[in-house]
This record gives sequence, C-alpha cells and structure tokens, in this order.
Amino acid sequence: VDSLNSSIVAVCCGLGTADVPFQEISTNGGASWRQVSLPHAATIQALATRGARTYAILVARDDSRQQMLAASDDGLRTWHAIDATLPTSGYSRLWVNPATGALLLESWPNGLTKELWSSDDDGAHSQQIIFPVPSREVVELTVRQPSVAAPWHICALYLDDAGGGIVCTGDGGRTWAQLPPLVDLPGSLSDVYEIVALPEDGSILVVGTTNSDPIRLLYRLPAGATRWQSLGPKPPKSTGGVAYAPTPDGNDALWTFPAESSGGGAPEPTGAVYSAPYPY
Repeated sequence: VDSLNSSIVAVCCGLGTADVPFQEISTNGGASWRQVSLPHAATIQALATRGARTYAILVARDDSRQQMLAASDDGLRTWHAIDATLPTSGYSRLWVNPATGALLLESWPNGLTKELWSSDDDGAHSQQIIFPVPSREVVELTVRQPSVAAPWHICALYLDDAGGGIVCTGDGGRTWAQLPPLVDLPGSLSDVYEIVALPEDGSILVVGTTNSDPIRLLYRLPAGATRWQSLGPKPPKSTGGVAYAPTPDGNDALWTFPAESSGGGAPEPTGAVYSAPYPY
C-alpha cells in the first residue's frame, strides 16, 4: 500500500520457478486492477506518492536482484531511475515528506550495516545521515512519517558490548540524543526488542521485557521525559508486531495482529486482532 496515498496498491508476484510472474496495481483502492510492466520484470517493494509523482523501490526478478529507486509521473505506467548519485545499494525502505518532497532511503548494502541517505532535490544529490554509533551496531531504524515541512525524526536501536540502547535525532541527523535505559525498577535494566513508532506528540513507543517480568510489555517515553512509562502487556494471543496508526483528526490507534506461522507450529487464531486508542 502506498505510504502517502492508500488508494494506490500494488500486488505481486509468483516467485517460484513454475509460477507465472505478475505485478498489478490499483489506483482506486482495489476497485479495479491493471497489469504493469516494470524494468527487468521487477516487483514493487515500496511506494510513496506525492502529487502526480510516485516513488518506488523496484527489485529485479532476474538473478541480479538489482534494486532501483525510481519515479513515475504517469500513474505507474512508466518509470525512470533517480538513484544515479546514490553510492549504495540494497534498498529496504523509503520515506517521502509530502510537504517538501524530501526523500529518505534506508539501505542495507552488504547485509551487515544499515545506512540512511537523504535528498532534497528529487535524488539529484544525496547525503548520508551519520549515526553517533558504529553503523555495524545499528539493528533497527524507525522514522516518523512527516506530515508538515520539518526535519527527519529518526531513532536507531543499537547493540554493543555494553548492551546497547536507543539514540534519536529530531533535526535530520545533525544532533543526536541518547535515550534513558528502559527500566521497571531502579537499576533493573531490560532488553528492548523493537521500536514501535515515533508518534506525532514527540514520544517514542517500544515493546520490550523487564528483568522482573518476561511478558512483552509496551513502553512509552513522553517528549522530554527521563523515565519510561509502562502501558501494560500486549494481548496474550497476538504475538505479531504492534502497529501505530495516526489519523488526521488525532484519533490515533495501536493495533496488534496474529504472528505469521513459521511452519514449525500451528498458526495463531485469525481473530487475535486488537486495537486501542493512543494515547490511552
């Protein structure tokens, strides 16, 4: 689903050797579909539309698995590459600021280190955002999807010999701040498993466990606070990730869904879907 225009949806693929590959898109929320032809018979990995221009990460289906940052100005019918100045590869995620058109791209060029690259001129020039910790230690990146003209707000979860932590920037990487450790009691550190989201109110949401309780709990660090707040445990039968969904009217929500089975056990109940208003 397009990250800025939910009426634009792409579906694929048929990746097995005996499958017939296909890529279809809808620009009216799934009411109708049409097949599209992409360079190198690629599939669409990410979509973001601003005005009449759609940006996408395309992944070639051939043995090269080459990835391309591309743009379309005719409703996803034809594409052209805009990543000639990017000295990286292995794109994984894309963000577009709808107010300014600024681009942010996450890459994983060697399968070992994560990188972030930004562009303010539609890919003509790109700048790398440098983390305050070695990039090889960064295991997770979370970016707030902007809605107004503002610098990128980014948080990086890192692991090092001391256990790791979270660092965040609200000015596109010029300055970074170390977040306080996640604690349930004074001196009792915890392991952070994932950053959920960076809500518009300036807080940060994570899912983790504490030394005193192995159940996965939701935690919130309000803007400017020095201590995390516990929001309680996740629903017990919904072990998939937690999703934060902002809305224009401020009625934000948290959602959890069943985890996808790895094949090693029975799938979770399909009805294990929960939501809660945020903040709550």
